Amino acid sequence: QDRRDVGRRRVKAFVILVDSREQAPLPFPPFITLLDSHYRATDRRTLRIPLVVRKATLGAADYAPLSAPLAIYSPGTGRPAGIVERKFSIDEVAGNTVTGDARRANFVACLKNMRRAWGSRARLLLDGGWGALYHPSSITLDTACCARDALQRLELEYSVPIIPLASHTPTQRARIADWVARWLINSTLTSEAPELIEPTPPLASEG
Repeated sequence: QDRRDVGRRRVKAFVILVDSREQAPLPFPPFITLLDSHYRATDRRTLRIPLVVRKATLGAADYAPLSAPLAIYSPGTGRPAGIVERKFSIDEVAGNTVTGDARRANFVACLKNMRRAWGSRARLLLDGGWGALYHPSSITLDTACCARDALQRLELEYSVPIIPLASHTPTQRARIADWVARWLINSTLTSEAPELIEPTPPLASEG
């Protein structure tokens, strides 16, 4: 495919994979209205496509696009699509960074994999915004301070940007789902991954 055509694919349906271990998955809408990449952005032409949400056991992150046949999880040459890892609270962040060697090792391995395979297209979503890092429920204030520093240092070391988004109301949660869906779609449309045009049969690992 000519590189000039990258980002100008007609997507008839988009499949979002949600990790089967994800708690309180985001409320993705059944349809989403997008900027139509077949036209110039200044034409402001849109298209409406269905979103198909499936559960699967993902090797990294909590949200990813489905690529046939899961090529997005076979790092290779070219530019990958995007993925999103989500964190809820300072207590969860502390568990992943400063209060347990095994959990920290798993989180670091996840960040390494995200950076290695998806490069600049990996994102760490802080569900609840920056305020989520300042309201501990089961850890001390000192531990919370350590966790904030540890998270920033890991962000710097592995270059996985943190995106803080408020989620206190149903409307805010819907906006987070919209952001994640658009990030996955736009990163796929501008990637060198196989084109996503129709929902494929359920995965063997689907919950």
